[in-house]
Amino acid sequence: MKQINRIQAEVINGNIAAMAVDAVIVPQFNSCASYGGVGGAMARSGARNGLDEYDAHAQKHPLVFGEAFMTASGGGCSKYLLHVATVGCDDDKAFAATGCAVYKALQLADNVGLKTIAVPAIGNGIIGCLTTEQSAKAVFAAVARFAEQATSVEKVSMVIYGSPAEAQAAREVLDKEAYLNVADEVGQKKFDFAEWAVGFSKDLAGEDY
Repeated sequence: MKQINRIQAEVINGNIAAMAVDAVIVPQFNSCASYGGVGGAMARSGARNGLDEYDAHAQKHPLVFGEAFMTASGGGCSKYLLHVATVGCDDDKAFAATGCAVYKALQLADNVGLKTIAVPAIGNGIIGCLTTEQSAKAVFAAVARFAEQATSVEKVSMVIYGSPAEAQAAREVLDKEAYLNVADEVGQKKFDFAEWAVGFSKDLAGEDY
């Protein structure tokens, strides 16, 4: 746990869909919902209505990459979903879009007085281009910038699913304050077809990954 101005920040290894928090940040396509990865896990946890509401909105009013949109979850462990338009963003814009979207999601949370937020490693999923370290830098840089103002948000938990090594990599970014004074970076993670195939098969089977 690290105190970033007014906000407590942490990195944990776990399942974000099981987090008892006020809101979960969910990476989304800008023009429709993502029902794979984090989106799929949230839908299976009981928050399908929140995903569907975003999907209906985004199809009629596509978001700009880096924007955020809030819905009630409709079920599951969190009260709200903070949808961030980051999935499918170009490699050279993904880092900046991630930071911008997280900042705007925190603003939406603050507007309704939310206190606890869970965020996944945004941008490093099976079609993402950011490494875990890059994702952590973008997320915590946004938290640090947001924490400069008075806010209802008290705690932001970055939740890494399935890989203690990746969780440790993100934790080192937080502990060593490697998120401070960062410039925009180009995504360094390369698309892995085998990883995509495994993730796709798990989505079809209704499993988390």
